Amino acid sequence: MGGALRGHTQIQNFRDVINECGFIDLRFEGPKFSWSKHFTDGHSIWERSDRGLVNSEFLLKYPVLKVSHLRCVSSDRVPIFINLSGLEAPPKKNVFRFEEMWMFDSHCGEIVEAAWISVEEGNILKKIEKCSKDLEWWEKTFFGNVRRDLEEKEIATYKVEAYVMRRGDNSQLRELKVEIHVLMDRETRLWSQRPRVLWLQNGDSNSKFFHNKETQRFRKNTILGINDRGGNWQVQPNLIGDIIVDFFGELFTTCNSAMGEDSLSFIP
Repeated sequence: MGGALRGHTQIQNFRDVINECGFIDLRFEGPKFSWSKHFTDGHSIWERSDRGLVNSEFLLKYPVLKVSHLRCVSSDRVPIFINLSGLEAPPKKNVFRFEEMWMFDSHCGEIVEAAWISVEEGNILKKIEKCSKDLEWWEKTFFGNVRRDLEEKEIATYKVEAYVMRRGDNSQLRELKVEIHVLMDRETRLWSQRPRVLWLQNGDSNSKFFHNKETQRFRKNTILGINDRGGNWQVQPNLIGDIIVDFFGELFTTCNSAMGEDSLSFIP
């Protein structure tokens, strides 16, 4: 801001390098610009000349890293602090979500059908609530935790392989391989639904891609701070929550509404 505009070709070359290397531009908190220069004629230049760029492998290894622009009055360049464990994941409520992988189990349809007909006709909300509760019970009781089951099957495979090398009968090993393939297919569908990108169809597997998409979504949705009414930057979770509640409470509270009773009488 305040300096000469850079040529389109120069900027496009920079973007091409980022895309070619698969870099991801990290979010940051603090001053918007990382470099400034103030001239004696009165005008100043501010630029964001420094950026935090990482590839998907690094982001998967450090999904909660935090970039901060620190304030410094003794230099024209602000210090940049990278904390590899800076973002705190907010506590999540146990919200029911229908998993796509359930549809490939025949018992899923039976659970939904039984729950649906068990509630009186006409009460759609209660039918949906009954279906969600029964599916959650079925998932925990019979369907199982995909990641946990997959880890257990992989450990069992190592033990069975050692047995096969000694005895030669590989029937149990082949059964484990089939079960692992089924679990891996479920895991792929699980992660394909998480980032709301259903680009995988019928067996094309790329779990790292979906892990990366989910990590980026977490970082994008994380609120690092917010300005209060006085323009002060607040980062404490309880203060952020109070500011948001106050804002929307005032936004959706009618005060001296111009629409009187006469106007409302014309609405059927």
